[in-house]
Amino acid sequence: MSELKYNYETFQNEYYDPTSFISGAPRVGECATDFEAETLDRRKVRLSDFAGQRIILEMGSITCPMFGGNIEGMNGLAAAHPDVAFLVLYTREAHPGRKRASHSAMDQKRQAARDVSERVSGARTILIDDVDGTAHRQWGEFPNSSWIIDEGGVVIYRMDWSQATVLQRVLEAPDLEAAIAAEHERNHVDMAGAKALHTTRYMRHNSGVNAILHVVRELFGMRRRHTDTDAAYAAQALPPPRPERQGPCWSGITSSQE
Repeated sequence: MSELKYNYETFQNEYYDPTSFISGAPRVGECATDFEAETLDRRKVRLSDFAGQRIILEMGSITCPMFGGNIEGMNGLAAAHPDVAFLVLYTREAHPGRKRASHSAMDQKRQAARDVSERVSGARTILIDDVDGTAHRQWGEFPNSSWIIDEGGVVIYRMDWSQATVLQRVLEAPDLEAAIAAEHERNHVDMAGAKALHTTRYMRHNSGVNAILHVVRELFGMRRRHTDTDAAYAAQALPPPRPERQGPCWSGITSSQE
């Protein structure tokens, strides 16, 4: 987990270290790290409360252009798979600015989550992390990563940058292992170039012009960071075979690993 300030006032590339996701976040075959969060109506829930059904867990914030660009696709995917629990963990603001400042209090974070809920389908559940980002830090700190978790709490797929089309292919694949292998590099090819026009428009509306200027200032570093991430994945073997387990990660639930 990063030792930098979690709720930064302005975007900097240092906050997106690829190793925080690659090595620090739950990996394929591992138990999904349980955490406590809050619903929009302020109920305390745990990730393990959703055990017994397949889960898609996505990180996001209203100032993240990648998350915003995925909302409609993820809404459609959730509608097509009512048997899957689609969860959004509301994190720190990816690109805070004059229109949406970084979080300094829980009520501020709750309001941001309520605002984004106006676009997120009711088929998806928004969970709000605490102000210090306890859960987000445990799950790699990337702004729009996502995971597929099986009924017993085992991670069966993960992406550093979420894409509804990729998640759909894996979710609906008749051969899960083949699907994971097929998508491993394709995800990085798809995400290598940011969609500049969408990013600019989205950030101007949700963050403000000053946040766009911070991104432009960091542009060279952002490209280097993407290159470093791709290189780190290229140096890593494909996700290893899922390990043998004596039982599921979350008690009382049968895992698809067995």
